Amino acid sequence: MARKQNNPQAQQNSEIEMPELEIADAEDYHSDRFQVFNHQTLVMSAMNKCIEAGSHEMRQGWYNEKIDQRGNITRSYIEDTRLKFVSCVKTLMMVMSCDYDDEAEETIERYLEELESEKKKLLKQQLAWWNSLQPKPKLQVLNMYGEIQNNFFNETLGWWQIYVEIERECYGAIFEELGRLSKRLGFYQAEDFEN
Repeated sequence: MARKQNNPQAQQNSEIEMPELEIADAEDYHSDRFQVFNHQTLVMSAMNKCIEAGSHEMRQGWYNEKIDQRGNITRSYIEDTRLKFVSCVKTLMMVMSCDYDDEAEETIERYLEELESEKKKLLKQQLAWWNSLQPKPKLQVLNMYGEIQNNFFNETLGWWQIYVEIERECYGAIFEELGRLSKRLGFYQAEDFEN
C-alpha cells in the first residue's frame, strides 16, 4: 500500500488566495513617493476650488426648516455660493501672494479699493435710510437686527445683498488677474516626460 506524503509547501500554496489584478491606464498612475510639496500643484488645487465654486449657480444662502413628527423644528443652513466663491479666491490670493508681480499687485489693489469704495457708498445709503426712520420703526429695526454700527444690518437687507454681488464680481475679476499672472509665470507649461 502506497503511503500518501504530506507536502506542507503544496498545502500552504493552495490556501493562499491570489489577489485580483486590475489593469489601469498608465496616464492615471501616480506614486505617493513622488508627491512632494510643489507650489504649482498647490496653485492648481486652489484654482480648481475657485473654478468649482464659481461654476455653480451664484445664490444667497438660506435656512431650510423641517418639522419632525413630534413638531420640533430643525434648521439647517444652505451656504451662500457667492460667499463660497469669494472665500476660494481669497485662499488662492494667499497661496499666490509670493508670486505677485507689479502688474498683479496694482490690479488687485485697484479692485479691492473699488470694492471698499462701493461698500462705503452702500453703508452711507443704509445710514441715510436709518436716519430717515421715525422712532417707532427704528425701535422695530433695532429689535429685529440689532444695533447699527459701521457695517451692514443683516444679511437679508438689500444693502448687504447688493454688496455681496459687487464683492463676487470683484473677486471674479481678481481670479481672472491671477489666471493671467499664472500664465506670465509659466505655470501652464506642459511637463516633459521620458518614456
